[in-house]
Amino acid sequence: MSVLQVILPVGLASFFDESGFASPSPHERRRYARLKIRKCVDIDFLGVGGKPPRHSGKALTSDLSKEGVGILYHEQVFPEERFKIRIGEQIITALVMRCRKLGPNCYEVGAIIQETEMVDLGD
Repeated sequence: MSVLQVILPVGLASFFDESGFASPSPHERRRYARLKIRKCVDIDFLGVGGKPPRHSGKALTSDLSKEGVGILYHEQVFPEERFKIRIGEQIITALVMRCRKLGPNCYEVGAIIQETEMVDLGD
């Protein structure tokens, strides 16, 4: 069982209090609105270019749109890495596009959604 290792910097003290749609900044090129979704999720990295995947762990989701997902992770990840997370009844496979350090053990990762699949929760 993995443990969440993300440490939120002081500037994100209200992270879990925020909800609703994220306000776009003037220099963004996004096509779809982002919804703030604050959840702790399991994250499974997939291998890149024949290399074995990094270890699985826990991440915090920050936002979700029709084509992208934002997460906070405790390690730097690199463009072209892929991961899977589960949000509710959806398993999302995403491709990392950017990663920015926010503080010790806190990296903001932006990724493009490549695939979604519904999980059958049964009755």
